[in-house]
Amino acid sequence: MRRAIEQGRTLSQLTPEEIAGQSPLLDDEYYRLLADDAFTAAMAAGLLPSQVNVHTTLLGGGFGRRLDVDFIPAAVQASKAVGAPVKLIWTREDDMTHDTYRPPAILDLAAGFDGDRLTAWRLHIVSPSMIP
Repeated sequence: MRRAIEQGRTLSQLTPEEIAGQSPLLDDEYYRLLADDAFTAAMAAGLLPSQVNVHTTLLGGGFGRRLDVDFIPAAVQASKAVGAPVKLIWTREDDMTHDTYRPPAILDLAAGFDGDRLTAWRLHIVSPSMIP
């Protein structure tokens, strides 16, 4: 379980022409690609993935959590229901409940330099599989 510094948050608006979103994400293209699956509100409105307009804000302290954009469909559906922009901020409990399992890992890194030049590199990673 990862504990991101800031929990899931997004601003979404569904109009007949587009879904407009603003979120701290790792990849706004990923948000756009999810329009086929996760944005059930967009599909119900007959929108295409090309009609998803994303403004990615600066991200800090997500630790991989922003690859899972499971908080965004809820905001899109709420925007559709109320007919207005919706800002959704998950509680810490919501964020932890909906997060995906990530096994613990330990990394040991050693590097050698000759001035500014990297001359040696050793990386040892120990982690169980993420796939059961």
